[in-house]
Amino acid sequence: MSLNDKVKNYLAKVFAKINSRVNDVGTQYVAFGIFGVINYPVSHFWLQEVTTQEYRSLTLRLIAAFLCIPLILKNHWPLKLRAYLPRKS
Repeated sequence: MSLNDKVKNYLAKVFAKINSRVNDVGTQYVAFGIFGVINYPVSHFWLQEVTTQEYRSLTLRLIAAFLCIPLILKNHWPLKLRAYLPRKS
């Protein structure tokens, strides 16, 4: 067995383990959504205080925080959209 085959087999086992873990536990959309809504904007202001370089990404961070809101509300999504989420979410 070549090194390339060994690497492929190892990666296949790792991805199978990850997939089984996600299927067993589910994904944490709401937790990540809350984390994103809070931390994307807060980290902008924190970095402004800590670093001396000019830091201009508030717009991108607010967009990212805004995009996390639907993750918090995923239980209220229409059934058509919920079909795209994993079963145990």
